[in-house]
Amino acid sequence: MPTLKFRSSVAAMIGCITLFGASVAAGHAAPASTSLPAADAPAVADQFDTTPLIDNTNNPLHLTADQQTKVDGRKRKFQTDAHYVAIDTTLTRDQKIAKISDLEKAAIADIKTYLTHDQRSQILAEQDAITAKTAERMAKIARFKSRQQIDAQDYKAQRQLLLQSMTKGQMKIIMALEDSTNASLAAVRADKTKTPPERDAIIAKIVSDHNDKQAAIFTPDQKVIVDRMNSISADAEEAQKQLNLMSAVVIPLIP
Repeated sequence: MPTLKFRSSVAAMIGCITLFGASVAAGHAAPASTSLPAADAPAVADQFDTTPLIDNTNNPLHLTADQQTKVDGRKRKFQTDAHYVAIDTTLTRDQKIAKISDLEKAAIADIKTYLTHDQRSQILAEQDAITAKTAERMAKIARFKSRQQIDAQDYKAQRQLLLQSMTKGQMKIIMALEDSTNASLAAVRADKTKTPPERDAIIAKIVSDHNDKQAAIFTPDQKVIVDRMNSISADAEEAQKQLNLMSAVVIPLIP
């Protein structure tokens, strides 16, 4: 649900001129939480099936029944050991990741001893492909982070231009508009007679009206600056979404 940011100064208020979008100057949206609620801790072992412990779906390695039994048993042991590390409250997150990484390496080493030379060669080829994809993903992450830094600098410069161009009268009108909109939003959220969808629709209308009134306050040259700030914000928000998608750790549910 969108919310207006209360101002601490005119500069801060202008800093979120895109009142309901992503503000580069104020920082980007935080990535989705990776912590594991205590009540869900027992299920954490199941999450480690995504690690590269010989994914033999449809038996591409042509394992024998004996090999499959040994591989499955070693994978279960890894999951159990990883589970107890994940719920160990005496360890930090970094310590958990390091310990589980060591457990994974040991499990993979053991599993490889159950395989023939040809099967191990097949796995090595697949691991090389995974390594290449990981490197590509890390390169993309670096590019998106660089893009965010450039956006932040550009947004800051545009905001400064807008502040310098605004008159005291414009600032006073915008501050009064913000107070009025905040009051309207608070009243809608406090109205328990409306359903959530009804409240969302009313809030969306308030937001739209606010943005229209705010746009009417600016001169044509100022509107160009505001449009640029909005474009930067949208670009930064998209970059953050892409980062959130690509930055998922291998073991996502370690608290």
